[in-house]
Parts: sequence; C-alpha cells; structure tokens
Amino acid sequence: MKNIIYWNYKGLASYDDPALIGIKQIYQLGKEYEKDHPNIFEQSVQNGNGDDICALVYTSGTAEAPKGAMHSFNSMRAGAEFYLDLDPWQKDDNIIPYRPPAWMTGQWFGIGCHLLSASTLNFTEASETQQHDTKETGRA
Repeated sequence: MKNIIYWNYKGLASYDDPALIGIKQIYQLGKEYEKDHPNIFEQSVQNGNGDDICALVYTSGTAEAPKGAMHSFNSMRAGAEFYLDLDPWQKDDNIIPYRPPAWMTGQWFGIGCHLLSASTLNFTEASETQQHDTKETGRA
C-alpha cells in the first residue's frame, strides 16, 4: 500500500504523513494526468477485456483468516445477469442495495445490476435508516 485516500478532512489537518492524500488532491492529480494523457480513459476501456479483475472481495474469514477473492468483469456480469433474470430492474427504478458492499452479492446488486439496468442507485444514510430510506425511494 502506497497511499491512504481520505475524504473527510476533519481531524487530519495536523497530520504530516506523505501516505495520506485527500480526495481533493486526487481529483487535481487526475485532471493534471488527463491533460498530459488525453483519451486515456477511453483507451483503457478499449484495451480491457472480460477476464480483467474488477473487484477484490474479501471472504468472511469464518474458517480461517479472510482472503481476497478476485472477480473478473465476466464473473461480475454473469452474477448480475442471473439476478436480473430473476428480478428485472427497469431504467426508472430507484434501487437501494441491501447487501453489504464487502459481499459479492452487494457488488452484483450495487454495481453489476445497476449498470446493466441503468436504474437509479441510492444508498441508505445509515444501517439504522435502511427501512425508512427504502420506503422513501419506493423499492429495495
């Protein structure tokens, strides 16, 4: 690990550790990189393939220590398509993923199904507000 990216600046003003980088600095570095490398995003997408790794999802570690399971774009898409066959999402749906993002099903729902269906993805404000937030959006 080279850096730790933070987005909440509160309490970090007195730290002078080069490993800490604020999200605002990351955005600025990205803009500078893009100026020197026009179309890099589009080229990277075009050079990618379905066997590339898109998610590192950790196991619960109930049998041993947690392990990082690598998932490819193909496995992400296959899982998402499976769920969408069972419960089709539409473009005008408001979705709140109910699985934790650390679980693969959370990745399928929150990323794969969302991208394949073009639905609107929402997140709860806190685990305690899940039911209220779900009612507010109209669908879980």
